[in-house]
Amino acid sequence: MENVINQCRIFENGQILTPVCRLSWLSIDKPKASMNDPNKLRYQATLLFDTAQVDVTPIVERAEALALEAFGKNWRTIKGIHMPLKDGGAEGKAELDGYGAGIWYIDTKSLYAPKLFDRDRQLCGPEKFYAGCYARCLGSLYSYAPTKSAPMIKTGVAFGFNALQFVNDGDPFGGGNVNADMFDQID
Repeated sequence: MENVINQCRIFENGQILTPVCRLSWLSIDKPKASMNDPNKLRYQATLLFDTAQVDVTPIVERAEALALEAFGKNWRTIKGIHMPLKDGGAEGKAELDGYGAGIWYIDTKSLYAPKLFDRDRQLCGPEKFYAGCYARCLGSLYSYAPTKSAPMIKTGVAFGFNALQFVNDGDPFGGGNVNADMFDQID
């Protein structure tokens, strides 16, 4: 893959274009209900980064700067604080397709349907994307904390996504290696 797609870009408006990643846990054609609140619908995608191939340090640095700004100099001591990048080699994740040692991931969410682009930067449909394909994601970081109207919300920094760009095909995750030739013709 071209070197430019392995780099993170941060725009003046704060949006971040991630380096190339693999997609997993997709819900980009219609929103999915939250496990905690079935009335809360979100579009989502998990971004899996192979840290041997790409540098996610700019995203980590931006997330930490936002946590400092939002929660103060002692933000690291906040119990259970959520940060967007997580270790895909951690217990409970390492056995999942695409995760493992050297893989870091971001769970992205959005209230709005993401714009979807092909390799040529043309708008395309969600059928182009699947768990296991390679893509880039455009989004931004935001902070959140409990409020009087929502006291059960945790404290943290998250990555909301606005768009995905298809980069390349990859081996599908989750038993997706199925095609019509595997079935017999029925007369």
